[in-house]
Amino acid sequence: MECLIVICINLKNLFQTNDETKNKIYSVSIKFPIISNDFLPNKVNETSTLKTICRDPQSKIRETDFYEKTKHTILGNTAFTTSLNKTMNKEKLQYYVNNDILKSTDYVNTSTINNDCKSLSYKSELVFPLINIENEEYDCLALFVVIVTKLMALHNNIIKIL
Repeated sequence: MECLIVICINLKNLFQTNDETKNKIYSVSIKFPIISNDFLPNKVNETSTLKTICRDPQSKIRETDFYEKTKHTILGNTAFTTSLNKTMNKEKLQYYVNNDILKSTDYVNTSTINNDCKSLSYKSELVFPLINIENEEYDCLALFVVIVTKLMALHNNIIKIL
């Protein structure tokens, strides 16, 4: 587990170091999909739930009772659904980026209260999958999530890190 936390810390530092304004607060977590056999047996799919397996230490404050008790499904989160679909379709760019969550009319997130994006502590989001490229089916092993407190935080120069 310590190794994964170090990955989160290093990713956070990488994004913050490459941020030209230096005034944004980044959080990084790794989510693991829990396979549901309701739809496609033994496959990550839209009905799979997500479990946060680690975060950078400063992001621990996000682990509220509400967050822990909520069933976070891939289908209930625009970012995860988009990233998973891109992965399954073997698209070249498999990440999801949203620089202004509040203005996204079709954005859904299981972490919101009553589907109100204003209840989120972040304004920008980047999700990219960890996949096994040796597997012909491009199964999603985990999802890296980068969230940022400010709008328009994830510019092309930052995304080039990926």
